[in-house]
Amino acid sequence: MTVSLPEKKVKKIVQACTELYGLSKVKIRNVAQVLGLMVSSFSDVEYCPFFYRNTEHGIIQALKCHAGDYENFMCVSPEMKQEFFMVDNKFITSKKTNHTWKSRCPYNL
Repeated sequence: MTVSLPEKKVKKIVQACTELYGLSKVKIRNVAQVLGLMVSSFSDVEYCPFFYRNTEHGIIQALKCHAGDYENFMCVSPEMKQEFFMVDNKFITSKKTNHTWKSRCPYNL
């Protein structure tokens, strides 16, 4: 069985990553929104969990520096840009699953 994201969501994630890739300073809130889009696709995209760790770390550090204020600006690090680039260029839209349901019933009906 193959699980995949709707085309509309794929375009939304890729567009958001492309926009952030081109910036050097951005509001923490904007980066957090893109990170939320990426994380929400984990169940459907096989390699997406590999492309968010530096971004998550950057948000945490920026929030610490700005006392939790999402309206302040943060710098987009080269590592974060690399993650946005990878999502933009290598975003895999499906995930193959091999989940077989086995009955726990002791009787074979």
